[in-house]
Amino acid sequence: MFSSKKGQPSGAMAGVLILLVGFIIILYILFLPPKDRADLLGEPYTDVANPYGTLNPDGSTPTYAPTGQTVFKESPGRLDYHSQNEFTHDVPSFNLFQTINSVVLTTENPFYTKNGWFDKKDKSFMFSIPDLEQTNNVMMTFENKKYQGTLVITLNGNVIYENDVEGYNVDPIKLPKNLLKESNEVQFSVGSVGGRFWTTNEYMVDNLKIFGEVMDISRQQSINTFFLEPAEAANLEKVTLKFYPDCVPSKVGKLNIFINRQLVFSGIPDCGIPNNKQFSPAYLQEGKNDLVFITEAGNYLVDRVQVQTKLTETRTKTYYFDLPYTIFTNANLAINEEKCGDIDGYCPPNCDEDIDKDCCFSGDNTAFWCDTPTTDEDDRCVNFMEEQKCLRCPSGYEDRINDPPQVCDKKCGDDTDNFCPPGCSANYDADCCYLNSSNKSTDYYFCYDTPVTGVDSTCQASVSYSECSTCVSSYLDEFGRQDPDCVGVGQAPSALVPLLKPEHRAYLEVQFADNAESKDAYVYINGHLVHIDTNRALFVSNIDTELQPGTNAVKIVPKSNLDIVRVEIKIN
Repeated sequence: MFSSKKGQPSGAMAGVLILLVGFIIILYILFLPPKDRADLLGEPYTDVANPYGTLNPDGSTPTYAPTGQTVFKESPGRLDYHSQNEFTHDVPSFNLFQTINSVVLTTENPFYTKNGWFDKKDKSFMFSIPDLEQTNNVMMTFENKKYQGTLVITLNGNVIYENDVEGYNVDPIKLPKNLLKESNEVQFSVGSVGGRFWTTNEYMVDNLKIFGEVMDISRQQSINTFFLEPAEAANLEKVTLKFYPDCVPSKVGKLNIFINRQLVFSGIPDCGIPNNKQFSPAYLQEGKNDLVFITEAGNYLVDRVQVQTKLTETRTKTYYFDLPYTIFTNANLAINEEKCGDIDGYCPPNCDEDIDKDCCFSGDNTAFWCDTPTTDEDDRCVNFMEEQKCLRCPSGYEDRINDPPQVCDKKCGDDTDNFCPPGCSANYDADCCYLNSSNKSTDYYFCYDTPVTGVDSTCQASVSYSECSTCVSSYLDEFGRQDPDCVGVGQAPSALVPLLKPEHRAYLEVQFADNAESKDAYVYINGHLVHIDTNRALFVSNIDTELQPGTNAVKIVPKSNLDIVRVEIKIN
């Protein structure tokens, strides 16, 4: 009894202590920063002041006004990214050959057939041919224990033998292929005795067999399978079938090759050498694909079988839109003081398009410009490209957003292919410049426009503060970042650079279809890089300094598979 009463105060104190600790924990959680509180509780977090997760260039939180005027809006949809452009699907070697077997189709027990004035008896029986198409040279043999008169044999109602047999053995009788069916009827009968009423024509047939040559086609064909991943199947540009047939041309028949039941080759291939056959990418499909080889005659050993696919370049999207000069500062000043040959966003009156890059692109979105002077001045700005013209520009032709023409892809000067052609100068190709970074463990910087100091300054291991303004488009590393010494340094002379007026702010907004998968993309606005690296459904970035009066360009380069609902630029 006394023990129980002494325990009561102790239990009450424990309860009070538990409540106090719980209250302190609740207060602690309430006063945690919102992001830390969300992380502790495992809840999603949205920064109310900065819901888009981006900052202004000066590090401040952007002021985003959903009611701002939309100056550009597009819905790119699906953009697939593939780092590998070519795939090879190997198929094991195999033999193709014919096998012809002699097969007994039916046998018949001994039977008797006769024909006289007072008695007549015929004999009929049925036999089948399981594979009529592959069965040839069907013959019938039998023996006669009695033979008198004319023996008549019909096949499916057609006479195939009518003769007086004069011996025990009968030569094999051929059953014509054109009269044969899957199910056949054979009838034996004997000719009339005529006026000799006292006699009977008769045959006693024994050991009757019908046999034929049946072709086994199970080894005349080979069925092989290979598989395509979704990204490969969706971006096919070219497909080539390669195989090496070991055969003797005079002893083989046609070789038929099918891809998913589509005939891609029919004929006698070139024996003893590699054969390459292109076919439509539309014949292939995502997932399983069937490759079938069938020979009509002869023996083949088919070796080194490959299906090689080449994919289109990673799909990008490029758009253009215009902005009025009235929302920019220095716009009119720049027009008045522009100089022919300067890369300043303006084409002065009477300035030649082969001297001034801005004139080359003035009013023409299809032109291509060479950053370095060409042997023939007329070759510097071109509207129509052929492959043989690519070499006229050592630094590579590019459009207004630094893309090469398709016929010049992967050549020296192509800054978009992640490839440095052998012998290409680092001052001509961004990929060759950035290759130095991996080889020498130093960050190299590339100027996508010829620097004021000349082409030899295009690729730099480092950029001093005084050199920053020599590159109109800014020196950038392979990730689109400026040299630390150049951050915040504008183009000289800064008075000629049109900027948005202070009362305006501009934002790039990209909305994705999902809110979980990682999204990686480069968005170039007039050549300036905005790197998207997020797992959120909405990305927003301030782009005050990237816009320009007149025509603006937006290029989207996926670095992962993307489903983009919309890309929008707003100015408030």
